[in-house]
Amino acid sequence: MSKNLEVVAFFIAEFYENNSTDMAALTAPAFSFTQNSGSRQNFGQFVRRMRFLNHSAKYEIKTPTSQNDTHFYSQFEVQIPNGNAGFITGLGRVELVIEDGLVQAIDISYHKTQEEYEKFQTSMNESRVAFV
Repeated sequence: MSKNLEVVAFFIAEFYENNSTDMAALTAPAFSFTQNSGSRQNFGQFVRRMRFLNHSAKYEIKTPTSQNDTHFYSQFEVQIPNGNAGFITGLGRVELVIEDGLVQAIDISYHKTQEEYEKFQTSMNESRVAFV
């Protein structure tokens, strides 16, 4: 396992544990977080999102993969309560960018249907651009 993959695995484990202190030690000073290509957010905003998910949602992050040991990708499924004793399910993909042993950026893209997600996956797999 590469050092960068170890950073990703530890970061994800701490996400599951809702441990922002240990995660902060792994983030770069200029860390940024985006959702569905929205505005860049900082680590504090990322932590607020993490706490919301850990408090009210059920989710599973799949094993991350990388072709260049810098950009790591993982699929996930999240279920968020919809207020009617049920859940809304979302599918997504997270990209973590690791440089110098630190998490530089996280980009999360999520979709409500399998069809939306598959179209997104196809467009990302055909793209030659790395999104940060």
